[in-house]
Amino acid sequence: MNDVRLNSNRFVCGIWLFCVTVFSVPVCILLHELGHFSAYVAFGYDSPALHYSSSGFPGDSEFWSNLQSGNRKEALKIADITQMGIAALLGLLVSYAIVGIGIWIYVRFSLVEGLCFAASSAARFPLVAVLFMIGKQHHDEAHVEQALGFPEVILFSIGVGCTIASTLGAAYLLNRRKSVWQIVPIIVGVFVSTICWMNGVGALLIP
Repeated sequence: MNDVRLNSNRFVCGIWLFCVTVFSVPVCILLHELGHFSAYVAFGYDSPALHYSSSGFPGDSEFWSNLQSGNRKEALKIADITQMGIAALLGLLVSYAIVGIGIWIYVRFSLVEGLCFAASSAARFPLVAVLFMIGKQHHDEAHVEQALGFPEVILFSIGVGCTIASTLGAAYLLNRRKSVWQIVPIIVGVFVSTICWMNGVGALLIP
């Protein structure tokens, strides 16, 4: 009977952690974009918009294209380079903060839900690592370097650190508490929520 109750409790907790993670993924994405959006509003750019997976204003894509190609004069006709660098950096700082706060909540209060948010926020960094290694320049870390001169590799390293910290938190659960049933729902939740949010759900809720 005790084994049945334990398995039942684990199942319920697993479903709960899955649901928390599914919820936390879009929250983390939107908070990241809100970091960019708040800078656009603060700097007074015309018609800033916050979407389900991006934020910007008319001309921002052209700005980054000009800056990346070295055409700073044309970029300056659209927006201030330093301000745009700050806007790109704010989104990153929000993501770093979510990872840090999530891990702190887990360590301080033993709430696994903190790891749900930490893992959801850190999920973007492995993708950025791939873009970094193949030389793509269309991500925030590259934009910060282009606009502010702050080395992309340092920001990349911080992102890797966030991923490692989240992974270590998961490893602690797995090795010390033998809590596979807590890890799997978080991992599955991140993948399922990211795929659903980026491929339909997000666009329906926030065009």
